[in-house]
Amino acid sequence: MCAGCGVVAQACALLDDDGVAALAGVGRTLLSADLSGCRALRGRTLRALARGCPALRELRLEDCAGLREEGLARALPALAPALAALHVGGCRALGDGLCARLHALRLPLLRELSLRGCERLTTR
Repeated sequence: MCAGCGVVAQACALLDDDGVAALAGVGRTLLSADLSGCRALRGRTLRALARGCPALRELRLEDCAGLREEGLARALPALAPALAALHVGGCRALGDGLCARLHALRLPLLRELSLRGCERLTTR
């Protein structure tokens, strides 16, 4: 894959953990990934992406129905060094626990965070 490339796989209903793991295996210089609407993605996917794409700066996971808070939280430490933008709007299973983990990690480069439509998020 070329240096500084990005990948867009929006609304690929059949794209699953194995497909993203294969992508991550060739993406050491991948800077952005838009997997919004990929409903079959789980936490294991994100851990593979984090391990395989250490330069990832932007991650879009909007409306990924299968994404759970614990799965994303486990991947965040590996994503933390380079991540500047995280978009998880519409992921209905995400809530306050994710915000607490993001705060605890103190992501040094994070400049954009979209939580639009995360129904379990409260004002606490």
